[in-house]
Amino acid sequence: MFFSKIKLKDKVAIVTGSGRGIGKAIALILAENRCKVVICSRTKKELDKVQKEIKRKNTDVLSIKCDVSKPLEIKKVVKETLKKFKKINILVNNAGIGPYKPFINHTQREIDSIIDVNLKGTMYFTKEVLEEIQKQDFGRIINISSGVGKKGIANFSVYCASKFGIIGFTEALGKELGGNIKAYAVCPKGTDTKLYHDNFPNSRNIFLDTPKSVARAVLKACKQDCKMENGKVIDV
Repeated sequence: MFFSKIKLKDKVAIVTGSGRGIGKAIALILAENRCKVVICSRTKKELDKVQKEIKRKNTDVLSIKCDVSKPLEIKKVVKETLKKFKKINILVNNAGIGPYKPFINHTQREIDSIIDVNLKGTMYFTKEVLEEIQKQDFGRIINISSGVGKKGIANFSVYCASKFGIIGFTEALGKELGGNIKAYAVCPKGTDTKLYHDNFPNSRNIFLDTPKSVARAVLKACKQDCKMENGKVIDV
């Protein structure tokens, strides 16, 4: 762990969907490893709690309310990040939504919302920060996909489509990047989060990933000495 802290000291990381669950765990582990962290999500109350936790780690933190499906709000996050920290090294695209229901029961509005947040939000944010990241000698774009981004399952059709898209986007982007600027897709299995339990309230699954286990996979990909192939898909 000490080695990781030295390597990530003073790097600037933006983590979307960081008000709870996987995003919160990622923001905290990056803060523990001396990153300056920008947290953003749609719920200010949750962000305020995470901000307090990060401050207790004596790490700089910036909290900004943001809906990643809205490009103007993304631009605001990037502008405020550069104003405060002058650079961006790491982007973790974690924000995601996805109700568990048969495809035939999805409304057009639901389909648009899932794709806008999960897939287009990932692309919008990446597009907005990529030029700034490429100015640095170190950069990471980590996109949180899913095990169902590799194999479709019933009643998760739109969510699966968005997560499959994230993997394709990441693999292609990795081929465009070079040097120590890398993109990776991280694929958790079912994870002990509000999203999982909202969708499966009666589940007795005892083999869930934890948000911390996903965060550790992200941390490994963020290390400067990471030798994984650019664009690689990482299973948790």
